[in-house]
Amino acid sequence: MTQEVSVSPGSKLKGHGSFAYHRGNVTFDFGYSFFSQEGEKVEIKCWEDNKYAIADTAYDTTSSFDLAHYEIAQNPGNSIGGPIQKTLLDTYTPATPGVLKHSVHGTIGYTLSEWENPIVLGGGFCVDWTQDNSTAVGYTLWAKVGATF
Repeated sequence: MTQEVSVSPGSKLKGHGSFAYHRGNVTFDFGYSFFSQEGEKVEIKCWEDNKYAIADTAYDTTSSFDLAHYEIAQNPGNSIGGPIQKTLLDTYTPATPGVLKHSVHGTIGYTLSEWENPIVLGGGFCVDWTQDNSTAVGYTLWAKVGATF
């Protein structure tokens, strides 16, 4: 029953804005990012209505079958659920849904510039989440140490 499908990806939009401040040996940065993507659209390329049907477990598979001439009332022991039409097929479930993801980050750094070989110390955080709570909230913490030679 696997059929060929056409998948149309949705549009994507990314944005980022941040504010950075530097005074003396201290640097501070704070920002916001978002990512938005429309859901995919899945369509079945080719489907012939009235060709397939769901058979009952008691259906007799030893006889030939023609859905166009099959009448449930005449064959009560071989009942089927009726022909499958294209309008009954689910194309929503296999499509990747749309997403809107937010992210907030901040960093702080300090430079020990009085030394002959300055050292940079810093740290930061990031929190990201989706609009519809479809994924867990993500937390990231980091630290850095840098030296010049």
